[in-house]
This record gives sequence, structure tokens and C-alpha cells, in this order.
Amino acid sequence: MMQPRLAKAKKSYEDLKKALEPSFFEKLGLQHPFVEYRTPFDRSNYGSIENILRGFFKSFVTAYGLKAALNLITTIFKIRQVLKDPSLLLKALVSKDNFMLGCFMGTLTGVMKIVITLCRIIRNKDDGWNGFLGGWIAGWISFFFWKRNNGGFFACFMLSRAFDCYYNHLVNSGKIEKKSWHYPLIFAVLNVLTGYGFAHEKYLISPALDKFYDKVTARTPNDYVLMNLWLEITRRRLVSSGVIKEPYLLGN
Repeated sequence: MMQPRLAKAKKSYEDLKKALEPSFFEKLGLQHPFVEYRTPFDRSNYGSIENILRGFFKSFVTAYGLKAALNLITTIFKIRQVLKDPSLLLKALVSKDNFMLGCFMGTLTGVMKIVITLCRIIRNKDDGWNGFLGGWIAGWISFFFWKRNNGGFFACFMLSRAFDCYYNHLVNSGKIEKKSWHYPLIFAVLNVLTGYGFAHEKYLISPALDKFYDKVTARTPNDYVLMNLWLEITRRRLVSSGVIKEPYLLGN
């Protein structure tokens, strides 16, 4: 009984600390009713304008940072090219693709928050329609920054976010108790799924992930032969059972 009480007291203390913390605009010396405005439905510790800006920059930095980190890891594996041209590391961290993906996610979050805030003001209510309209408009506008080759990365990002949201829903609704080992378990399960795709159904994973596994496993010519056999066995089994209809012929 003592631990839940301490955790609840700690959370209340953190919420109070955030509520008493000066806003970003107050730190800059800007005090105006417009920047301090909050709708009656706001549950954030910040004003509506600051909440929108925080959401935009947090999403931008997160998406940019993840894409840059992935590019950097991929570039490091090309050690011979990096030794000849060290600027490849800088190009991996600072690139147009990273910036565009950051703009996509930042715009998605920022526009959605703007539309939801305007809907709360105009409709004077807070229901699912505000979120639906905000998500629809934000998704349409943000796709101006979308690049087709970012699809796999964005899908992985959204899938992990979906797992996180559903997990928090189960915890908040009291259906499961939060444990420190839950996230490592989910991470391990997802790695098992990608490992299965690499070993049995390569069309399920992206070419970039396939190359990554190929470098990590350091397969010999005999390993390539055995893997191709496993891929063909799986393909024939799935075709015979009606799971897949196309041949999904193996590449080189």
C-alpha cells in the first residue's frame, strides 16, 4: 500500500511543480492575455499557444533525431567509405530528408493542436469530433512535407507509438499493472517479428533493414544457400495454404 501512495504523491508533486513553473513567454518577459490564454478544456500545464509550440518542436526534434540516428548507424557500417570521406557522417546527421521528416511530424502535431483548440473555442465543447477534424486537417497539410521513401520509417515510428498508447491505456484503465520489464518484452517481441521476416519472408521487411541484418549476421556463402532454401520452403508453404497468391520470387 505504501508504494502506490508514494508514487501518487510523487506524481502530484511533479504536476504541481510544472503548474507553478513560469511559462516560456514569462521567461522571455512577454505577458499578454493572448499568449496566456487557455480554453476551459485544456488539461496541459501550459497556455494554448505554448502547448502548440511545445508539441510542434518536440515532434520535430524527435522525428529529426530518430531519422538522423538511423542514418548515422547505417553510415557507420560503411566504414570503408567513411574512412575515405568522413563528411559522410555529417551528411547523415544534417540532410534534407531528416529536415523534411521533422517538418512532417512537427506540422502534423502543431496543426492538429491548433485545429483542436479552435474547435474548442468555436464549438464550446470537447469531444471526439475535435480530434477527428484536427487529425484530418493536420494529416492533409503535413503530407506536403512527405517523401515516399520515408514510408517504412514512418510506419515503424507509428507502430511503436500505437503499442505505447495501447499499453498506457491498459495501465490507466487498471487492466494491467505497470512493470519495468514490459517495454523490454515488447521490444524483444518486435525484434522476433523482424527476425522472422528476415529469415522466412523478406518481403515483410524494408530493404534497409534487410541490409542491416545482412551485415550483422555476416553470413558465409553456405549460409546464403541455406537461407534461400528456408525462404523457398516458407514461400511454397504459404502459397499451398492460400496465405499468399503471388509467387514472391527471391531476388539475387
